[in-house]
Amino acid sequence: MDQSIKDPVLPAVAIDFETTDASSEAQATEMGFCPIAFSNTGTLNPLVQPVAVRCKPDREITFKAMAITGICPEDVANEPSHTTIVPQYMPIGAAYIIGHNIDYDVQVAANAGIDVSEYRSICTLAIARELYPDGEHSLGALLYRFDYDEARQYAQNAHSAAFDVRFCVRLLRMFCRDSGIKDMEALYQFSQQARIPKVMPMGRFKGLVIAELNKTQPQRGYLFWAIGNVTDKYLIQACQPVAENCDLECIKGNEIYRKGQIYKIGQFLSEKTLTIIVGDTSYTAHVGEKNIVASFDDINDAVFKAA
Repeated sequence: MDQSIKDPVLPAVAIDFETTDASSEAQATEMGFCPIAFSNTGTLNPLVQPVAVRCKPDREITFKAMAITGICPEDVANEPSHTTIVPQYMPIGAAYIIGHNIDYDVQVAANAGIDVSEYRSICTLAIARELYPDGEHSLGALLYRFDYDEARQYAQNAHSAAFDVRFCVRLLRMFCRDSGIKDMEALYQFSQQARIPKVMPMGRFKGLVIAELNKTQPQRGYLFWAIGNVTDKYLIQACQPVAENCDLECIKGNEIYRKGQIYKIGQFLSEKTLTIIVGDTSYTAHVGEKNIVASFDDINDAVFKAA
C-alpha cells in the first residue's frame, strides 16, 4: 500500500448500513465506516481498517431484514441508539461519502438526524454500471468478477457492514485504476456523470435511449412529463438536453403567446424551469405535472405542450 497520503481538501469516508427495512424511513442497525484518501501518487487507500458498530433503531426490524442481515431485535436491544452511533462516525459538513447505492445510505444517515445537505455522494454502483455495462452490478457479483478469492470470503460475510465497506473500497480502487482517476474530486465528477441515465428506466418508453426520445410527439410529451413529475435529479438532467431541442405548441394563449403557435425553448434554468422564446425576448415557464405554464403578474397564464 502506498503510505504517502495527500491531505484531502474534504474528508472522504466509505459507509454501509444494515437497516430495519428497505424503505426511505429505514433506520440503522449496524454501520460500517472507513476513511479513505488518494496517495501522492494517485492510489486510493483506506486510512484505517473498516469498522462496524451496531445500534438500536426506533423502528421495528422487518422479518425480511432479519433474514438478509441476521440482525434481530435482541441483538441490538442493549446497543446505543442509532441517533447516537451514526453521528459519531459521519462527518459534519462538506465531505465525500462513498457507497454502493449511496443514496440509500445517505438517507439512513439523515434518518438518524444527520445534516446531509453538504455531502458529495460517490456511488460505486453507478460507476460500475458505467465502466462495465455488461453483467451484474451487485457488490457480490462484482467481487466474483474481479477478485474471486475475496468474493468467496465475502459470500460468507454477506450483509456485514464492515465487509461491505471493505469490498466497496477494494472495488473502488480497481475502478479508479481502470479509469485513470487519481483524486477525490475527479472521482466525484465521474460518479456524477455516471449517475445520469442513458436509457429511460421507467414508463411507456422504458429501455429506449433517452437521447433519441424526440422523434415522435408522444416521446417528446413523455420527456416533459418526466421532467415535471419525477424527483430523480439525474433522470431530469438526462431529459433536459433532449427536451431543449423540442418545439412547444401553445394550447392556451394570452397577449404574448398565441394559441396554436409553435415556439422554441431557450434553455432550462433549473430542474423544472425553462425559457420560451417569442421574437427577440424569452419568458420563464414552469414544467408542471401535466403541461408547461408561463405565468405573469398582470396577464393570464399561457399553457404549452410538446409539439
